[in-house]
Parts: sequence; C-alpha cells; structure tokens
Amino acid sequence: MIAQANITNNDNNSSVPFSTVLALDDILKIGPETNSEVIENAQGLGVLIAETSTANLLWYWDFGFIA
Repeated sequence: MIAQANITNNDNNSSVPFSTVLALDDILKIGPETNSEVIENAQGLGVLIAETSTANLLWYWDFGFIA
C-alpha cells in the first residue's frame, strides 16, 4: 500500500479501504524453489475505486519477460 485516503469510516470492513493505491514489484520464477530461474519481472499499480460492500479494484500490470 503506497497511499490511502485520510478517512475514519470503513463501513465495508475491508482491509483495503476506499481510495487506496497499491503497488506491485515482484519477480516470477519457474518454480517455488529459492534457486529457481527468474523468468520475468511483474510490476503494477492498483486503485480501490468503489466504496461498496463489494470491493472494485482497478489494476494495471506490466510483465517483462527476460527468459
């Protein structure tokens, strides 16, 4: 989480309240082992865009394959 509105009310009891901005920067590997080959770098941004009982999230993803 990189930014969030300064609100005191979270009616939907979400762990990610309305107007939260999220960032992702992670490597992806062939397997779960720590020595697995890295095949890509995944980066993205997300914004929680609706204050309802159903969370709506807008995501932008960028996958950079290196192998």
